[in-house]
Amino acid sequence: MRRNAPVPRFNERTRYGTYTSVTQSVGRFWEFSAAWAHAFATLGDPLRFNPDGSPVSSRNQADMIGLMAKYKLSPMAEIYLVGADLINGAGAHYCLGPSGHGLQDCSRDALNNTVHGADILAVSMGLTLDF
Repeated sequence: MRRNAPVPRFNERTRYGTYTSVTQSVGRFWEFSAAWAHAFATLGDPLRFNPDGSPVSSRNQADMIGLMAKYKLSPMAEIYLVGADLINGAGAHYCLGPSGHGLQDCSRDALNNTVHGADILAVSMGLTLDF
């Protein structure tokens, strides 16, 4: 992933990343999935210090693990449960996106500053209707 920033040492968005997933059907009604994403460390970071003045680690890589179970209620309806664990490196401040559900989940303090190195867990449940 690339971005041309005017000051390369502040460019935290240019990095390499990987993603892999697997899905397995079990019987006629169940489907299970697992996924892993990894954002490699980047060379730039505009936020080398936390709001409290403490230094931020340059280890700004992150991993995310996702699990999903889906049950087919009928040919037109399914329910699902999805869980995600985002493990930020000591200098990383990635968020979990809403993915169509609710609000984005980021680690922020009372002044809305990002908090580095947070481990964010989320669970979502939903119903899909095809018509």
